[in-house]
Amino acid sequence: MSFLLLITSYTIIQSLLLAIRFLIPKHRTFRGQIFASLLVLIAMDMANSLVFFTDIMTEIPHLLRIQTPLTFLYGPLLYFIILSYHQKNTFIKKDAIHLLPFLIIILSLIPIYLMSGNEKYGYLQTMINSGHIDSIIYGLLRRMHILFYLLMSLGVIKNIKTNRQTVIYIWISFLGIWLISMYRFIFDFDLSSVYLDMIYINCVVIYLAFVITADVKPKQSPKAEEKKELKIIMEKINSYLIENEGLKDNLLSISTLQKELKIADYKISRAINFNTGKHFFDYINQIRVNKAKEILKARPKMRIEDIAFEVGYNSISVFNTAFKKVVHMSPREFRKLSTSENR
Repeated sequence: MSFLLLITSYTIIQSLLLAIRFLIPKHRTFRGQIFASLLVLIAMDMANSLVFFTDIMTEIPHLLRIQTPLTFLYGPLLYFIILSYHQKNTFIKKDAIHLLPFLIIILSLIPIYLMSGNEKYGYLQTMINSGHIDSIIYGLLRRMHILFYLLMSLGVIKNIKTNRQTVIYIWISFLGIWLISMYRFIFDFDLSSVYLDMIYINCVVIYLAFVITADVKPKQSPKAEEKKELKIIMEKINSYLIENEGLKDNLLSISTLQKELKIADYKISRAINFNTGKHFFDYINQIRVNKAKEILKARPKMRIEDIAFEVGYNSISVFNTAFKKVVHMSPREFRKLSTSENR
């Protein structure tokens, strides 16, 4: 048991420290924020295990089922980490639908949350001694929910052209967690399976931290010769995007530019970062929005939906979100303001 406490405590501390690291402003990215959320969730899950196996739960029965709804966030977080490798760098309103199972589970647990301490203690004893039908239901729902997101993530992976191997490894890591979880659900919830769970989750956290740190680690300042090369590459990128209308491709990626310009993907990424201070998708959104602003001014009768497709967005909601992020107003508000200024 002492080893279990040690490895569980280590997982909690490690997860929280890494979460803080990814929330530091200079390292903060969309992917990093999702990963930080996942790390906090892992820490809370491990803390719940620690509470359960050290009998703290029996002393403080009001902790009962606090963690259950949070486990319905694992699947969406995995899904958004993988989406972040495929033209996804912000949340939009319709993403809130992924919180629906989480909210439904909370509502279903309200009767348990409203129980007295003695009632919760009796409920807990039933869980420990002979099992409880609620545990089976919630356990099965949670595992099916995560499986659903694993399958959804596979659908995204097939469209990812860059960092594909990394994304597959991330997916396999979560598949491993799910398989161990299924083993514990089907067979006895014994101590050996808990050890396996904790050790594996530690390995996954360390691996994902290494992978995502590589995405946000500071780059060394280029030398004079490299600066010239990066400026030339940037000119070629802008020429393809604007003059050759590559911007209209809604599946545009670094891989697309690599094939069109015959330039290594890491050089394209470095050129954009050095010349603009932005990551690839942030830069693409910036120039797409700038192009949209030009069209909004020049063609006041053109539908905003058509403008969105013209500059490479395949969703009006994504276009509106990106536009607001850059201009701090909606496309309609910008058009109205531009029209009034030209009168």
